[in-house]
Amino acid sequence: MMSNRAQGFSFIELLAVLAVVGILSTIVWASFSNFRQQQVLSGGTETVLSVLNQARSKTLAAKGSSRHGVRLASTTVTLFAGSSYAAGNVDNQTIALPAGVIIANVAVAGGGTDIVFDRLTGKTGQSGSIRLEIANNSAKSRTITVLSTGIIGTN
Repeated sequence: MMSNRAQGFSFIELLAVLAVVGILSTIVWASFSNFRQQQVLSGGTETVLSVLNQARSKTLAAKGSSRHGVRLASTTVTLFAGSSYAAGNVDNQTIALPAGVIIANVAVAGGGTDIVFDRLTGKTGQSGSIRLEIANNSAKSRTITVLSTGIIGTN
């Protein structure tokens, strides 16, 4: 005997499938967004660490018979030679942080935004911390610590 019922999906079944797909898509998108923010923040942290270590290494190697330092701005870090930053110096190397990462806070001894390393020892008088964060999400942040010995680390 034949059934009069048509084969196929009902409107309610179709809505249920669309709702499940929508929920799963939202979860995946949120996880991906979170992962991407962490990756961008890690990249920014590595950039700042690299420039700080480069300044310390150049100082210890007596490159140019000079001290070297780093100027920290909200979206850039600048490697410079000498005891203080000179804007417009052609030898300055300015590196941009990845888009979406900012230097939110620089808290170093003596104030300011420069960290300069001493020749022969690699020590610095500007020990303290640098906080990087995602520009639109301050809950995502990393802190770089510069010790007076010149050792640089992160948490």
